Amino acid sequence: MKDFLKRQGLTLFTMTFTFLVLVLAVLLFDLDALVARFLLLFLAFFYGLTLLLAYWLTGRQVDYHQLYLDSQAKAEADRVQADLVKQEQQGYFLTWLHQIKTPIAAAKLLIQDLEPQRKDDLEAQLLAIENYITMVLTYLKVSNEQKNLQIKAVSLDALIAPLLKKYRRIFINSHTRLHYQAIPDQVMTDPTASEIMIEQVLNNALKYAAGREIWITYQADQACLTIRDNGRGIKASDLPKVFDQGYSAFLGKSLRRSTGIGLFLVKQLADRLDQPVELESTWGEGTTVRIYFHQDAFSAS
Repeated sequence: MKDFLKRQGLTLFTMTFTFLVLVLAVLLFDLDALVARFLLLFLAFFYGLTLLLAYWLTGRQVDYHQLYLDSQAKAEADRVQADLVKQEQQGYFLTWLHQIKTPIAAAKLLIQDLEPQRKDDLEAQLLAIENYITMVLTYLKVSNEQKNLQIKAVSLDALIAPLLKKYRRIFINSHTRLHYQAIPDQVMTDPTASEIMIEQVLNNALKYAAGREIWITYQADQACLTIRDNGRGIKASDLPKVFDQGYSAFLGKSLRRSTGIGLFLVKQLADRLDQPVELESTWGEGTTVRIYFHQDAFSAS
């Protein structure tokens, strides 16, 4: 009530001043008592009603600034909670994906005594499973912006050679010819992320150019790694969406179950690393993918 009366100070002053003026007018001009009483009652009623309405409205005024602050605080609390839930889910999936590697390793040991053809087929399937796990692990890590990149100098051959060894059996069984000479040049990058980028491009080349040829070269003056194949290629109408999530070229029943996340993941990593990636393709002739590393890359002596 005290705060209300303070806010209505001007109204109270005006009311008091008006009453005093009216009383003074009655005394000075000898106004009729009935008229004077009527004026006093009218003014009392008018100002009383004014104060009553002001008091009633004061209790119902909306503090929009406070509402805004409350909504902002709630939105921030919801965001923090959502981040915590997301981190918890990512932690669960990461743990599960790491644990699933154990039975895969055990399966590799169990198939060693199988006949060569059956062993090769099962190894190819296990390799595909490993690749899918790697893609999911990487996607979860890339989507978590709190994960820091580990940028350092690394030779391209240190990234590529393990992949060629990993996919050696696929090259042999698919009768795909590889053209590659060790690249000692070093680049500044996150080794794990760049290796995954190269692996996804190589895996796509093996998938869509099986039985043909793949070239891996490096142009030092542009810090550009090129992976080229003479496979089926990609139709011009599909080129704008090759880096979209879920896109996969259709080349028959064997590829119907492609996840379409490989090149999408490559683009996500390229953006995160600031390593531009380009793709060119001609239907029926082949595909070329270029990865541009940081220009402060230097050649090994």
